[in-house]
Amino acid sequence: MYNGEKVVEFPTDPIKVSRSTPARVPFKINNPSEKGYRWSKGVLRSNQSGFVKEYTFDWKSFRTIASIGFSIVDDFEEKESMFNLTGLARSTQWKSGGMYAMRTNYIGNRQSTQGKLTLRLDEPSTVSFDYASSSEGSYDWFNVYLNGSRVIRQSGGQPWRTYSVNLPAGNHEFIFQFTKDGSGAGGYDGGFIDNFKVTTNSTASKFLIKKANKLYRYTNRWEEVTNSGNLESDLNLHGMLNLSQVPSDAYAFFGGDFNVVTLTDKDCGLMVQGHINLPYKYSIQLDDEVVLGWSDELQNITTDLLVRIFAADMEGSATKELKVLLNVDSIIYTEKKEVSIDTVPPTVDIQVEGLTVNVDIVESEGDLVKYKVYMNDVQVYPTDGEPTYEGAFLNYNRTFLSNQVNPGLLNEVRVEAVDYYGAEIIKRHSFVADYVGLMFTDELGDYYSTDLGQVLKLLIMKPNIMAGASTLISKVRVVNKYPFPVRNVKLYASDELDHVKVLFSITETPFTANNIIDFGENTVLNTDDYLAFYVRVATEHPALAGEQFDIIVEAEEVS
Repeated sequence: MYNGEKVVEFPTDPIKVSRSTPARVPFKINNPSEKGYRWSKGVLRSNQSGFVKEYTFDWKSFRTIASIGFSIVDDFEEKESMFNLTGLARSTQWKSGGMYAMRTNYIGNRQSTQGKLTLRLDEPSTVSFDYASSSEGSYDWFNVYLNGSRVIRQSGGQPWRTYSVNLPAGNHEFIFQFTKDGSGAGGYDGGFIDNFKVTTNSTASKFLIKKANKLYRYTNRWEEVTNSGNLESDLNLHGMLNLSQVPSDAYAFFGGDFNVVTLTDKDCGLMVQGHINLPYKYSIQLDDEVVLGWSDELQNITTDLLVRIFAADMEGSATKELKVLLNVDSIIYTEKKEVSIDTVPPTVDIQVEGLTVNVDIVESEGDLVKYKVYMNDVQVYPTDGEPTYEGAFLNYNRTFLSNQVNPGLLNEVRVEAVDYYGAEIIKRHSFVADYVGLMFTDELGDYYSTDLGQVLKLLIMKPNIMAGASTLISKVRVVNKYPFPVRNVKLYASDELDHVKVLFSITETPFTANNIIDFGENTVLNTDDYLAFYVRVATEHPALAGEQFDIIVEAEEVS
C-alpha cells in the first residue's frame, strides 16, 4: 500500500508451483500517487487587447484532477493533505467548516508540540487559513510562526479567525505550536487550523479547455464550441468564468491530455490539484532472492508483469513470499504474495525394540530429504549440527545405552524431516525404556544393578554370622531383557573368597549346594521371563566380615 492505495494487484487465487510446469504469475503495478498540486506557466498564444495564454501540463501525471485555477484550498476533509503538512492531527472536535480540521497533538503539562507546513510558490501568492484556540486562558498558548517569525499568539477559548498574508515566490515554512504551563487544562487543550488556501496574484476573465485543436466549455456537461482561430474572440464569446464550476471527475472526459486557455492581462501561473502520479522504480524478489533487478525510473505508466516461478526456485521451503519492491522518492515499499509448491511431506515410521530405535523415512515424490533425530529433546542425529539433504529413502538405526535414556520412565523419540522444497513432518514415538541383557532382580522386580554394571543395591546375606556359620537362603531372579530368547543359562560367583563359599541351588527345599548352576539347553528363557535361584553363603574360621562378591550369569541366544 502507498498512501492507503493498493498499488500492486496480485492474482486473487493462491499461487501454486508444480514440479513439471512453472507458475505463471501475472500482476500489475499501478503508478503510485499522492494528493498534491502543480503549477504551470502559460505560453503566449496571441496578443490583442489582452494576453491569451495557453497552459500545458503533463496531464497524464495526474491520476485524478480535483480542481484547476488560480487558487487551491485544503479543507482537510480527506486524510491526505494537499500540502506538505506534518505534526498535526485530523480532528472533528472543532472546525471552521465541513467535518474536519487539523489540531495540535495532545501533550501533558510543561510540554510543547508543533506541526509544520512547507510551501514552494512558483510566483507571488496569497496564503490564508482559518485558526482558533481552545485552552486554559493566559497559561497555555497557540503560536504560529512564518519563516521563523511569530505571526499569531493566542490563548483560551478563541473563535475562528482568518489569517492572510502575501508571499513572494520561493520556499516558505509555517510552524503551528502549542505549549502548556505546569498545571491545568481548558477546552479542547490545543490549537486548530482549517481551510488552508493558496491563491496566485493573478486574475483571468474567461477559460476554455483545448484538446486536439478543439475548444470545450462545461455547463452540465462538456460541449464543443466553435474554434474560429481567434482565441481572444472565442474566449470572450464562450469562455467559462471560473474553472471551479467543473466537477473533479469531469476532466476524465479528455483521457488525461488537454490544455487550458485563458484571457488575462498578467503573466501568471495556473495550478492543478489532485492525485499526482509519482516517479517510481520496481524490483521483484522471491523471499530474499532477486528475480528481477531494479527497473528504470517510470512515471505515468501502469506496468503489467508476468513472473515465472519454477520448482527449483522453491528449494528449502514449501512456501515463499513473492515481493514487489517499489522505490518512491528513495523510500522502499513492499507488497507480498505467498507462493507455495504443490508437494507432500515425507513419511516417517519409528519403531523401538528394547533400546534399539529404527527410523524409516520415505519421500514418495523422490525429493531429497534432510532430518534430525531427538531422544528426550536432545539431538542425537546428526551429532555435529545441521543436517544435509541425503536421499529419498533413508534409514536410521541405533541402539542406545541405558544411561542415554530414562529406564522405567516414559521416553520420547522425535524425528523432524523436511524435503528439498520445505514440506516438513514431525513424528513422535513414546516408549517406556528398560535395561537390555540378563538382569538380576529381587522378588518384587527391583534391579540389583544396571545392564552397564552400575550397582543399584546390594544383595544382603542375613543374618550377620560368625566365622564357621552359614547365612540364610536368599531368593534371586534372573530376568531376560534381551529382545530374543536364550538357553544354557549358567550362574556362578565371580571371585574365590578366603574361607567363604557362595553356594547356589535351583530349589530352596532341598537346597542342593553348587558352586555353579547350569539350567541346561532345554531350559529356554524367553524375553521378560525369569528363572529363580537360591543363594547361601557358608564360612570357615577365620573368615572376615564385610566380604563382597559378584554373581555372574551367562547364556546363549536361541538361534
